[in-house]
Amino acid sequence: HYWMETELEDSLQQMYTTNQEQLQETEYLTKQVELLRQMNEQHAKVYEQLDVTARELAETNQKLVADSKASQQKILSLTETIECLQMNIDHLQSQVEELKSSSQRRRSQGRQVLYSEP
Repeated sequence: HYWMETELEDSLQQMYTTNQEQLQETEYLTKQVELLRQMNEQHAKVYEQLDVTARELAETNQKLVADSKASQQKILSLTETIECLQMNIDHLQSQVEELKSSSQRRRSQGRQVLYSEP
């Protein structure tokens, strides 16, 4: 009888110890699962923020590309205007030179008339 009681007590003690170990392991695993869940949520938030940032960067890039094209068109337009103005300046400069030359000829002819009269 005593032997069976001792064996039952030992068995009960071992079951209790095993139960305690399993309980501790369960608590540990529960904490690990919670930690992993939190990390997963944080990663999801980071990926969501990265997605938002990527979209914002894409929109900004599109705007910059459009601005760049507009600037290139403006530069082309201004270059054409400058070329046109330069042609006008050249033409006006030519007219000024012609007028100077014509004026000098008239003065020169006027002097010849004055000196040639008796």
